[in-house]
Amino acid sequence: MAFVTLTRPDNSSIAIRIEEILHFAPVPSSGSLSGALSKGTRIVFKNNSIQDVVELIDDVLAKINEASV
Repeated sequence: MAFVTLTRPDNSSIAIRIEEILHFAPVPSSGSLSGALSKGTRIVFKNNSIQDVVELIDDVLAKINEASV
C-alpha cells in the first residue's frame, strides 16, 4: 500500500492511500461546489467522498508519482 501525506485546509496532515483515489482537480474557487480553499486540489475517492488539500495539483501529482515507484 502506498500513501501520500498532504495538508488539509486547517493545516493538519492527512495520509491518503493512493489506490483509493479516483481523480483529482483544482478546487472550485466559486459557486456551489467551492470549499474552504480558494487554491488547492480536490481529491475524489472511489467511494465518492472528497478531500480538499492545500497543495496544488502539480505537487499532488508529483507526490503520487514518487509514492508509486
